[in-house]
Amino acid sequence: MLKFYSTRGEDDPFTYLLPEEIEKTAHDHQLKILHHLTSDGTAYMRGEQLNNLTKESFDQYMKLHLETCEYKYILGYGLHGLIILTA
Repeated sequence: MLKFYSTRGEDDPFTYLLPEEIEKTAHDHQLKILHHLTSDGTAYMRGEQLNNLTKESFDQYMKLHLETCEYKYILGYGLHGLIILTA
């Protein structure tokens, strides 16, 4: 995993940008950030646990995720990010 993150390049079939790089790119193109969030948070680490939750427990988990997914300091926790921009 560490090798992947330290050797990324434009020719890679899968690439990523850090949250700061995404925000800089948006700024460079005069785009306004409406929302910048982690779309999956830590779900990838809790797959089996989440699959076994009751509906009530899952609803509580989703409430927590939706309340915290835009916290800037946890954007990198998830495997996937989402940024919504406007001109």
